[in-house]
Amino acid sequence: MKYLFILLLLCAVGAKAQNGLTFDKRLLECENKWIAMSLDSESTYAYGFVYLDYSAGLTFDCYGSFTIDSGIYKPKTVDNQRSRIQPTEVKVAIIPAERLKELAVEEFPTKYKNYAGNSNTNYRYIKFIQIYNSWKEYNVASKYVLALSETERGAPSYIEQDPIDKNKKIRKTFEITTANFGNYAKKAEAYKKDIFMLTQANKMEEAEQTYLHALIYCSDEAFKADMAYNITYQYYKNANREKFDFWCKEINRWIIPQDIYRDKIKMMAGKL
Repeated sequence: MKYLFILLLLCAVGAKAQNGLTFDKRLLECENKWIAMSLDSESTYAYGFVYLDYSAGLTFDCYGSFTIDSGIYKPKTVDNQRSRIQPTEVKVAIIPAERLKELAVEEFPTKYKNYAGNSNTNYRYIKFIQIYNSWKEYNVASKYVLALSETERGAPSYIEQDPIDKNKKIRKTFEITTANFGNYAKKAEAYKKDIFMLTQANKMEEAEQTYLHALIYCSDEAFKADMAYNITYQYYKNANREKFDFWCKEINRWIIPQDIYRDKIKMMAGKL
């Protein structure tokens, strides 16, 4: 009986290996990866792509679910459903590249290249300082602090002692100040008003720059989408299709409770 149990265990391990799924990764470790999450049923998995939005943080873009039939991944797709990733102990599996064809997805979809950007930018480092601090990975956060340029790293608020650790363990904290990013620290309502007034005056370059500053300080994604919409609408009025298309993508970047812009954008696109 003992040997039979060992044989069955080996068969189960072999099956997991054949399926290519090992649930040993935290979401924090899965940037630019296709992942699978185990659902209530052991044979059904949710799948999607993890990417970093420099302004919003790590994001999971769910494509649907799949089952495994005779070793083949059988997907059931749904409309993409995005969610921002928060600290969690849930473990996921990275889907092997050779299995992505079965899910009919690219290894690195074009739509995420706009988010990838330059892997060595300060915006990226700053966002990862925030993320790793929130996950209490202070040692990792410190590496990103050191990677920042001297200009961005100058504020003393980046480094302070961890009150829990009496052995002088360093905790890296992140606090955006006007000294770091220019004297433009206003509330979201003020930014929204500024952008609206600039678009009405057709000062589009200034409106875009104001929007970029607002992203640093504004955490409300509905406000960000609204500001992006004001810019998009003005480019529609200017009949500038290239800029209109770009800013439509910017609106879709944000996760809002109800997609109140989809029909408006579709109507405007049809008229341009």
